[in-house]
Amino acid sequence: MNQSFLIKTSLNKPLLTLLSIPVIVSLVLFAIVAFLINSRNAIVENNIIQTGQRATLSSEIEQLRFYWQEIRVHNRDTMSEAGDEMLKAQIGLHDAFVTADQHIETSILTSKMLSQDGRADLQRLQALFSDYENSLNISIDLLITLHQAYLDTPEFWQPLISMLTSASRIYGNTDPEWDTLSLSFSTDIEKFYDALSRIVSGRDLAEQTIANTHLTSINAFLTKYNHIEAINNFKTQTFSQYENLYYLAIDTITKTKNESKMRSAIVGDATKIISATGLRQIKHTQNLSQQSLNASQNVQHTQIWSWFGAALLSSIIAFLLARSLNSVLSRISATISAMAQQHLATPTHLSGSNELAVLAMNLDSSISNMAKMVSAVREQSNDVASSSTELACVMTQSSSNAEEQSAQIEQIAAAVTELSASSNLVASSAKNTEVQATDAASLCQLGQEIAEQNKSRADDLTEQLTETALVVENLRTHCVSIEEVATVINNISEQTNLLALNAAIEAARAGEMGRGFAVVADEVRNLAGKTQQSTVHIQKIISELQAHSVDASEKVDLCLDTITVTRETSIQSYEHLTDINTAIQSIYSNSTEMASAALQQSNAVEEISGTVVGIKDIINQNVTGIEESSKASNFLSELAEKQRSQLELFTVN
Repeated sequence: MNQSFLIKTSLNKPLLTLLSIPVIVSLVLFAIVAFLINSRNAIVENNIIQTGQRATLSSEIEQLRFYWQEIRVHNRDTMSEAGDEMLKAQIGLHDAFVTADQHIETSILTSKMLSQDGRADLQRLQALFSDYENSLNISIDLLITLHQAYLDTPEFWQPLISMLTSASRIYGNTDPEWDTLSLSFSTDIEKFYDALSRIVSGRDLAEQTIANTHLTSINAFLTKYNHIEAINNFKTQTFSQYENLYYLAIDTITKTKNESKMRSAIVGDATKIISATGLRQIKHTQNLSQQSLNASQNVQHTQIWSWFGAALLSSIIAFLLARSLNSVLSRISATISAMAQQHLATPTHLSGSNELAVLAMNLDSSISNMAKMVSAVREQSNDVASSSTELACVMTQSSSNAEEQSAQIEQIAAAVTELSASSNLVASSAKNTEVQATDAASLCQLGQEIAEQNKSRADDLTEQLTETALVVENLRTHCVSIEEVATVINNISEQTNLLALNAAIEAARAGEMGRGFAVVADEVRNLAGKTQQSTVHIQKIISELQAHSVDASEKVDLCLDTITVTRETSIQSYEHLTDINTAIQSIYSNSTEMASAALQQSNAVEEISGTVVGIKDIINQNVTGIEESSKASNFLSELAEKQRSQLELFTVN
C-alpha cells in the first residue's frame, strides 16, 4: 500500500475514526466468525435433535419387536388350546395383533425420521401381520371344527359290544372263523381308536400309517359281515362317523401344518424386517453422531483459524495506521525539536482536516509568526542596548547581587510555604488513612468470620452428601438383588408353563378321563403366564430404579465436587483476608508514624518561615539605597542584554 496515501488518509480522517478502524474491523470480523460458528453449531444442534428422534424411533422399533414376541407367545398358547379355550385365546391373539398394528401406525409411521424404504418395509410388515393372523384364523377354524366333530361323535364302546354280542349269537356256533375274526376285529378297532385319539389330541400324523392298517382290516371285517343287521347298523350309525372324523383329522392336521409352514416363512420375513429397520436406525444414528463430531471439529478449526485471521488482519491494519501516524508525529516532533533548539526555519509542511493536520498547520503558523517577531524584537533590542549600556555598567554589579539575593529569598519563602501546606496535607491524609485502615481491619475480621462459617457449612454438607451417596449405592445394590429374584421367578414360571403344557397334552391323550386334569393344567399355565408378565414388569421397574439410582449417585458426586471447590475457595478467602488484615495493620502503624512526623515537620517549617522573613527584611533595607538610582538603567540594560543574547540564538532564515 502506498505510504503517501496512508499519510494523506491519516491527516484527513478524524483521529477517533482512525483509532476506531482496527476495533471496528476486529468487531466485524469477530461478528462474521461468530455467525459462521453459530451456523456450524446449528448443524450440530440439528444433528443432536435428529439423533434423539432416531433413538426414540429405535426404542419404538424395539417395542414393536416386543409386541411381535408377544404375538408369537400368544400363537403358541392359542394353538395349544382346544375348544372354547382356543376361542378365548384367539381373542387375546387378535388384541395383540391390533396393539402391534396401532403401534406401527401411531408411533413409527408418524415419525419424520423414518425413510421411504423403512416406511415401505413397515407397510409390508403390516401386510405380513395380516397374513399371519389370517393363517392363524384358518388353522384355529380347522382345529375348532375338528374338536367339535370329535365331541359330536357318538358313544363307541357300548354299540361295539352290543354289535359283537348280537353277531356272536348268530355265528358263534355256525362259523368257525367268527371267533378268530371277531377277536382280530376287536384288536384292530381298539388300536384304531387309540391311534385316532392320539391323532386328534396330539395333532400329529405319526400314527396315520398304523391307523390306516387297522382301518383297512376293520372295513374288511364290516364288509364281510355287512349283511348282519347289527354289524350294518354299527357301521352306518357309529363307525362311519369315527371314520369321517379320522379323515377330517388327517385333512385338518395336513392343512394346519401347511399353514404353520407358511407362518414360519412369515415369521422369518417379519423378523428380518424388524431387525433390518432397527439396524437401519442404528446406522443412521451412528452416521448422525459422526456428522456431529465432524461438525464440532470443523467448528473448532473454524474458530481457531477465524480468530487468528481476524487478529492478524486487525494487527496489520493497526500497524499500517500506527506507522502512518508515527510518520506524521515524527515530522511534527522534528519541527518542535528544532524550535526547542531555536531553529525557526523547519516547518512541517503538512496539511489536512483532522486534529494532527490542524496541529501541524498551527505549528507552522506559530513558527512563521515567531520568526517575524524575533526579527522585529532583535532590531528594537539593538537600539535599547546602545542607549543604556553606559548607565547599566555602573550599577550592574551591586544591582545584580541584590536582585539575586532577593530572588533566592523569594524562592526559599515560596518553597517553605509549599512545604508547610504539604506537611499539613500529609498529616491530614495520614489521619484519614488511619481511620480507613481501622474500618478495613474491622471488615476483614468480619470477612474472616463469614469465610470460617462457609467452610464449616461446606464440611457439614459434604458429610451429608457422602451419606446420601452411600444410601443411593445401597438402593442400587438392593435393586440388583430384587432383579435376580425376579429372574429366578421368571425362570420358574417358564418351567411351570412348559410343565402345564405337557400336562395338558397328556390329559388330551387320556381323553375323557383327563379332562379335569386338563382344566387344572390350563389354570396352572395361565397363572404361570401372569407370573411371567408380572416378573417382566418388576424387572422393568427395577431397571428404571437402577437407572435413577445411578443418575442420583452421579448428581451427588457432582455436588460433592462443587462443595469441595467451595470449601477450598472459602479457605483461600480466609487466608487472603488474613493477609489483608495484616497489611492493614501495617498501614495503620505507618500512618500513625507519618502523621507524627508531618506534625513535627510543620512546626519546623513555621520556624524556618519566620527566619526567612527576617532575612528578607534585612536585604530590602540593603538595596533601598541603590534602588532609586539604578532602577531605570539596570532594568533597561539587563532587558536589552537578555533580549540580545536570546535573540541571537534563534535561526530565522
